[in-house]
Formats: sequence, structure tokens, C-alpha cells
Amino acid sequence: MNREAQEAWRPRRIAVIGVGLLGGSVALAAKRRWPDATLVGSSRKPETRQTMLDLQVVDHAFADAIECVADCDVIIIAAPVGHIARLLPEIADASDPNAIITDVGSTKHEIVTAAESHPAAALRFVGSHPIAGSERTGVENASVDLFQGKLSITTPTDQTDPIRHDRVKQFWGEIGCRVISMSPADHDLALASASHMPHIASAALALALPQEFAHLTGSGFRDATRIAAGDPLMWRQIVEANAPAVLAQLQQYESAIGQFRGAIASQDWAGIEKLFADAQTAKQTIDAATCGPEDDSE
Repeated sequence: MNREAQEAWRPRRIAVIGVGLLGGSVALAAKRRWPDATLVGSSRKPETRQTMLDLQVVDHAFADAIECVADCDVIIIAAPVGHIARLLPEIADASDPNAIITDVGSTKHEIVTAAESHPAAALRFVGSHPIAGSERTGVENASVDLFQGKLSITTPTDQTDPIRHDRVKQFWGEIGCRVISMSPADHDLALASASHMPHIASAALALALPQEFAHLTGSGFRDATRIAAGDPLMWRQIVEANAPAVLAQLQQYESAIGQFRGAIASQDWAGIEKLFADAQTAKQTIDAATCGPEDDSE
């Protein structure tokens, strides 16, 4: 797609399936970028539908996702990752033949495989993962600026329509994201290390603290365990969908913990200092590689 065609493309009617924190933030950002577009959203919960209307996150709210996507040219599936693969065929069948369908799921192989096994979904779908979020949930916590400076990953395959892929990249770019592309398999391996493993480590640290010492924790402990406050069901679905890659990363983490355990047990204090120095260098390298502001990866 040439630059002129990119600039000429403007979404006319955008559907968000699952208007929670991420879906609501997508809707708010899209409404700001394309104020003439109609934003529609779906949720099975009547109270959520009322909230999204009261907060003017969307223009119209639907209980039925299939009804929601009618006549939409862009459809973002922001349902929990465990539901996206199941929803894709139904949404694709109900959508306009020229529609673009993408998602916000933080695992990709299972979702992309489901899309490519269904003719309508294979034509319309481009996998996405905007790396943004919060330990908070719900549309009431949605933010128009959630995606500013954040990374969004698209996961095309050789079956992905290149024009739709270009437009999905443009969509995320125009609501504030930096956009890169990688294969679904590479995405899942990378995110197991960069996102899923940190959540497990944070959760494990929270579990390891004896509750009678909770009142003694300071800001360091609270920083290290903040993401453990995330939605348990969401994280269970993420780990379930990406179990092989997460297990591989757990082995790496256990190896690092083992180095600390071994050095302490043998009273190798110079070795402990070296481990801390190596970790400091690694952290500096991570910070230098991070181009945007910090976020709560999902």
C-alpha cells in the first residue's frame, strides 16, 4: 500500500468486542483519532453496556457480538484471550467481506491457527498484541492515552492479506503505538519471557511472603509485586495458551534462582556480588532497549 492510500484510509464504523480496560481504551483512542467514525461495542453484562454509554466510550452498545459487527469496517476483538479463538469464526461469518478483524490477545499461535482454519476469518484477520494494560480492569478504568508510546506487535503469516496487514499497522500507529511485526510462534516465545514470566515471578514473590510480615514491606516489595494484582482468570488463560514457552522460561528463571541459592549456601559472597552486578548490567541494557514509557505488559 502506498503512502497516499494509507493516508486516504479512514475507518467508518469500528466495533470493539469486549469493552473492558483494553477494549474501552481502544475505543476512546479511536474516537479521538477519527471523531467522525461510529464506535460500537459489545458486552454480555448489562451494567458494562450502560457504563460504556455513560462514559461515552462508544456510541452504541450491544449484548450480542454478532449484531455488533454488522456493517463495520474495523473489528477489534478485546475479549479474554481464552475466548478469542472461539469467537473468531462467528464474527468473521457475520462481518462484511471487506472488514478488517484484529485482536488484542497476548498469545498468538492458538488464535492465528483458529483464524486460518476458517475461510472467512483467514481472509479478514490480522493478529495483534498491543503491549499495554494495568492491574486494574473494567471499562471504567479505560484511558484514551493507554497506547501512547506503547509497542503493538502484529503477527502476519503467509496467509495474511497484505493490505489488511498494512491497515492494522496503520490503525495501531495512529492511536499512538510503535508497531513491529513477528511470527505468531516468535511472538509467543518472546512474550513468555518478557511478559508472562514476570507475572509468575511477581505472583510467586507475593505468595512467598509470610502474611505476618506484610506490614513490614516497603515500596520495593510493592513495586515487585504490583502486577500480581492482575486478573487471575485472565492470567490463567494466558499461561494455559502459552504453556510450552512459559515452561521453558520457568526453567531459565529457576536456573537463575539456583545460582543465587548455590552461592549463598557456599558463602561465595564474591559470586553473589557478581550476580548482582550482572543483573544490574542486564537491567541497564533492558532500560536502554525500551524506547517508550513503562507499561503493564499483558
